Amino acid sequence: MSHRTLIIRRTVTLAGGLALCVGGLAAGAGAATPAPGPVSHLRATAGVTSVTMTWSAPRAGSYSAVMVRRAVGTRAPASYRAGTLVGRVGAPRVSFVDRSVHASTTYAYALFAYKGTSYSRAAVVTVSTKVAPLSAPKVLSDSSCPTSYPDAMASDGTNVFVGSAFMDSVCEFNAATGAIVRNLSGKPYLFHNVEAITVAAGNVFAANWANDSITEFKASNGAFEQILTGGSYGFNGPDAIVTAGSLVYVANAIGNTVTVFNATTGAFVRLLSSPSYQFSDATAMAYDGTHVWVLNFSTPSVTEVTASTGAFVQVLSGGSYGFGAPASMVAAAGKVWVVNSSFFSDSLTEFSASTGAWIATYKDASYQFDHPWGVAANATHVWVTNSGIYNGTPGTTVTELNASNGSLDHVLSGTSYAFDVPYTELLVGSVVWVTNAQNDTITGFPAV
Repeated sequence: MSHRTLIIRRTVTLAGGLALCVGGLAAGAGAATPAPGPVSHLRATAGVTSVTMTWSAPRAGSYSAVMVRRAVGTRAPASYRAGTLVGRVGAPRVSFVDRSVHASTTYAYALFAYKGTSYSRAAVVTVSTKVAPLSAPKVLSDSSCPTSYPDAMASDGTNVFVGSAFMDSVCEFNAATGAIVRNLSGKPYLFHNVEAITVAAGNVFAANWANDSITEFKASNGAFEQILTGGSYGFNGPDAIVTAGSLVYVANAIGNTVTVFNATTGAFVRLLSSPSYQFSDATAMAYDGTHVWVLNFSTPSVTEVTASTGAFVQVLSGGSYGFGAPASMVAAAGKVWVVNSSFFSDSLTEFSASTGAWIATYKDASYQFDHPWGVAANATHVWVTNSGIYNGTPGTTVTELNASNGSLDHVLSGTSYAFDVPYTELLVGSVVWVTNAQNDTITGFPAV
């Protein structure tokens, strides 16, 4: 763009009659640099204490840098002088990491491309940082999360839902921090001896053992959805429940059957009742992504079922498996782990999720298994609760094993954990949660 220069001349009469012609330059010389276009395709990804932003740059040469400004909340800075300046990113870079943020906080960012003193209009984005996980053990008391014999846990990845066997209620708390979200009880939920719980398709399904029903409610806000009962469902002592893709499986411990229903609608799909399944007081289930594993307490054995069709695959029992009053199970990283709780077993069985082939049984005294009951696992560690429930002395420990070779990592105990008949167990992200059946509390600790 060219700029015109206007020459101004005027005559000034001086003393003595002399005339002087004065000239000069007027406005037009040195006009402002045109404003660059804004950045585009702005994206922000939040961690616990960092926010990473990426964008597409304006036309090359039209700008020299991008200014990043921030405000707490959802309203972004309105100008390049507003909010907090957190960085300047020189061209041609198209990313920035803000490491001066706090956990559990919402921030609004405004980015301004500029050259000289000319600034683009703002490109804005809003993001919330993640919740900081536990860094030390935390105990949720009965007053904050009222339960009586907390017996069932499940998570939607954000919150944990705990079913109470004797108080007929469900307590919900944040999975990372333990902060209480809400407590649900009474009508219309009609919880009655909640023995198992799972999350599927955005809803929570609580198995009511005493009245042979399943209560469904929204995971996001606790809103009641429906109660599944009667008819073709065939619920009869629903004692275990697991989500398998678009389906929910329910083990009926008294009826020795398994009910399958649609996770989205709750519609009945099928009832597994053939003698070939060999269900016998089924008290736990696990899903490995392809198959559902059903734990038979009385036999003792494990039944494998194809999740998508309900087809029978095989029954694992006897020999090296060493099943003895199997109490709980979990599938993780291509393996299935089974806790054996009988006086003579006090052990942990590991087998392949793809074939069912036995891998190992751990029962050395160094593990300090004491009527083990709950189990949680990831690709690195396995945690086993030691309830001591039938040995006369309440259990106060959790055993941690190396998931790759079964070696003992350490035994967790002490006043900070406050284990008191540690019972069921759930791993959510980087935190392990344990229900304590004796004092009706819940302990969370870092999964490290």
